[in-house]
Amino acid sequence: MTARVIEAALRGLLLAIVVGAGLRVLRVTNVPVRKAAWSLVLVASLAMPFLMRWPAMTGLAEGMG
Repeated sequence: MTARVIEAALRGLLLAIVVGAGLRVLRVTNVPVRKAAWSLVLVASLAMPFLMRWPAMTGLAEGMG
């Protein structure tokens, strides 16, 4: 359980770093666009523990191996 939470936190951190770098490289200054990007990062980070379990719940993990 703890390992799953740590992995989800690290994936969320990586996502935030990628989005932050993308916003900086593309020089996005439009506030609504920046807010939308960070809102999506927040939602994805909160959903990450559930998204990591999705293949196991749907049985896709068995077909991938």
